[in-house]
Amino acid sequence: PEFYNVLITRAEPFLTQHILNSVVSEDYKTNSDHIYSVLHQLLVFSNELFGDPASFNDYFQKDLFPEVDYGMASNILAQAWSALGWPGIIIITIFIQVTAFAGNLTLLSKGLVLKSIAAPILCYWLFYAHRNDLAYTINLGKRIFAVALFCFLIVVCCKYLARILRLGKIIIR
Repeated sequence: PEFYNVLITRAEPFLTQHILNSVVSEDYKTNSDHIYSVLHQLLVFSNELFGDPASFNDYFQKDLFPEVDYGMASNILAQAWSALGWPGIIIITIFIQVTAFAGNLTLLSKGLVLKSIAAPILCYWLFYAHRNDLAYTINLGKRIFAVALFCFLIVVCCKYLARILRLGKIIIR
């Protein structure tokens, strides 16, 4: 029985929900630094320029769960609630829904390059957003976009190089 208790109580879905329940039931409030750190994440090399952003976990874990001796996941809804209350919940919920809708439209488009970039970003955003804070989720999307952009540039350069080599063969003959 203790094994199953630990298995369930330490399972990530239960922990992330417990974070939200605790933040709301304790009426846990924070300043908005961890929300505004999202703006830094929109810049390239933001961690190198501004340092690591303030994480929501840096606030709530030591205050609400001091007995937990491992790093907990986060909860984007709890983050919005603690910093902005109901307006934060409404804003983040609308943002997630608009992202899902726009992502669905993107995946229905005909552009393969756009689809190949959007699909992994959307998977991370829509799955991991509920277990991470907002800044980290944006950072993950930024990293995936950078890798996709790098791959795209390699393909463009290879096509350009192949074209030059073909033209060279034509001129030599």
